[in-house]
Amino acid sequence: MQEERTPYDYLCVIWNKKIFIIVLTLVCIVIGVIMSLRISRTCNANVFVRIGMGMTTTKPTLLDEPTNMAAIIPIEYSSDIDTGYNIRVVVLKGTPMISIIVEGPEKRKAEELLQKVVEQVIVDHNNLTDEIIESYRVLARGLGGYIEAAGEEIAQFALTEEKIHDNVMSTEALHGLSNSLRSKRVNLMTLQRESEYKMKVNSLRTNRTKMVGSIVAKQVPVTLKKVKLVVASGVIGFSISLFLVCFIDYIKNAGRERCERKRVL
Repeated sequence: MQEERTPYDYLCVIWNKKIFIIVLTLVCIVIGVIMSLRISRTCNANVFVRIGMGMTTTKPTLLDEPTNMAAIIPIEYSSDIDTGYNIRVVVLKGTPMISIIVEGPEKRKAEELLQKVVEQVIVDHNNLTDEIIESYRVLARGLGGYIEAAGEEIAQFALTEEKIHDNVMSTEALHGLSNSLRSKRVNLMTLQRESEYKMKVNSLRTNRTKMVGSIVAKQVPVTLKKVKLVVASGVIGFSISLFLVCFIDYIKNAGRERCERKRVL
């Protein structure tokens, strides 16, 4: 029976097959070099966009959530991107801002495509903002007319109250009229506060979505990526060659062992 092989035996096998290992490793390295030459340069253009503010019935809010925009923009505006270019969005945590990035082989083209996408995003948000602003403007105009009418009515009450004082009307009638006048004044103050609130909301609507700063385009280094690819190819080739050498040696030894057993029998 053949003795069990030790690690030293495998080292000897590896040394004897060193030419095969070197050749296979070099072949894989050459393949890696060829693949690295196919890696073209990449440029990216990015810009920051601040999302405009809106308003719910209780508090200010964003027109759209940054996370939603990060998911929607690459899909909704992909038709504006040429073949060979891609778009992605990065959310700036803790801020109402996002970074829109367009990547592709040409720097100028990436800038143009990004400009197109950003302008379309701003236009879409501005259309939504304009609709909301107009609705509040209509409401504010209606409140203004009602307040003006209520003011004239209060003035008439004041004049009537003065005449009553001059004519020394009964105390009960004067008391009832004064209460009615005070009630009208309270209603007018409430309407004024509501009108001011609506106007503040209208002012918030002017805080539109806009581009922060300018578009920045740069070339992404690919040298490191190429080096990593070549090194990885060499490591893979060396590992495969070691495995093949050890596996072939194991098969040969197993075959010899079976032959020896047959001879013994």
